[in-house]
Amino acid sequence: MIVCRALVYLRRSRAGDGGGLETQRGACVAFCAGRGWDVAGEYVDDGVSGVREARPGLDALRAAVRSGGGGLVVVVFRLDRLARSVRQAVVLLDEFRAAGCEFASATEGLDTSGAVGRALFAIVAALAELEREGIRERIVAGQARAVAAGVRVGRPVRLGAGEVARALDLRASGRTWREVARMLCAPSRTVRRAVARETARASGS
Repeated sequence: MIVCRALVYLRRSRAGDGGGLETQRGACVAFCAGRGWDVAGEYVDDGVSGVREARPGLDALRAAVRSGGGGLVVVVFRLDRLARSVRQAVVLLDEFRAAGCEFASATEGLDTSGAVGRALFAIVAALAELEREGIRERIVAGQARAVAAGVRVGRPVRLGAGEVARALDLRASGRTWREVARMLCAPSRTVRRAVARETARASGS
């Protein structure tokens, strides 16, 4: 992809952190000029920790990347100005890649618009997929544990009068609450509450 427009992102947590904003700005602008890129936008988070994933400047930058079309590159002074953890960096770089936006660090030799940089983006994409797969596996494992514990996964269950009557019949036949709940495909606590509610209502009528 031919890069022609740069989106510069600057951040400092406090005065003197990560080079002053002017130092960052000067390095990024000079870096862009050396490659013939026009600075199309500047996004700043001043006094904002990099640990925070929601930052006003970063949020605006991400929106610009999503709507900016082709020919864009995000430029930072150092990678740690953008992200403070490997996971955070992988998520953001993969987001840029998916939007067709390149990434460059003015002081670290990271530039995805070149051959080596494209290899970096391929690695980032693979790491992002591993992260997504890990999340999916954790969700599936959590659901399996919940089902094994007798918890219904999904929307809350509401039992009608017919189901309550069946629950009472099953209990009268000697079934345990857990067995009744399993036969009704509902959490044991939900079944017991529904039975108690209907019993109280019948007693008061």
